[in-house]
Amino acid sequence: MHKLVIVPLLALLALLAAGCIRVEQKLTLNADASGKFQVTYTVPEETTQRIRAMLKLADELSEASGGVPATPAEDALTKLVFDPKEPELRTWLEAQAVHGIHIDELDVESRSARREVKMTLSFDNIAEVAKADFFARYGFSLAKTVDGQYMLFTRPATSSALDPTWIADSQDDYIMLAPLLSGFRYALEIIPPGTITKASNPQHQSPYSVQWIFDFDADHLAVANLQRKPMTVVFNAGGMNLPEFRQSMPQDVAEPTSPAATNALATAAAGAP
Repeated sequence: MHKLVIVPLLALLALLAAGCIRVEQKLTLNADASGKFQVTYTVPEETTQRIRAMLKLADELSEASGGVPATPAEDALTKLVFDPKEPELRTWLEAQAVHGIHIDELDVESRSARREVKMTLSFDNIAEVAKADFFARYGFSLAKTVDGQYMLFTRPATSSALDPTWIADSQDDYIMLAPLLSGFRYALEIIPPGTITKASNPQHQSPYSVQWIFDFDADHLAVANLQRKPMTVVFNAGGMNLPEFRQSMPQDVAEPTSPAATNALATAAAGAP
């Protein structure tokens, strides 16, 4: 198995085992394709220690299986996310200026055996951001529909691997995992440049914003749903000419092979009839 595959899976396992990961994200996209990304996330020190161990294990597994090691950039990104240090994170973000990404705010604090990261990034054109290496894992797709609207949608992390659907089938399993996953919460808010017409099962929706929340304490399938389900929002274009691009799909999810297929995928995800 290539380390490129191993690292994200081990990182997710470490995340689940540590629990108490809390992520709040907000994406604002403007009509001229510029925008702003705000994120606050908390990483327990226990998770940081686990990630260090998992990366070491990934090296050993890759060497033993004859796989292709991850590039230093891939390792660096994983470490920055789960082992954040402000100087290193700032240096990495400053390097993204080539894609028109700018740091408006960055703060990393350690408190109560956890690290809290707050950052606000602005970007000149989302099409340039989509060219960045990290976008394949953490980005989204933007496509124009046949009726002239736009669809912004994320790809699922996986359709099968690490898919804990068995949690729903066994109360005993749920009781066992509850202490490990308690406190896990991921929230994503999107503010598009046009009026929202459809969205895929969000927790909150208005004509101008939509938000998804995956909270294990409120729903024991939250982690499984976050892995498997795309988040999609459709909005009126109003004469806009936004760039279209597609985020690459994971290995076990079929990638749409045409604009029509992309349109069908995103429309279905948004619950269109």
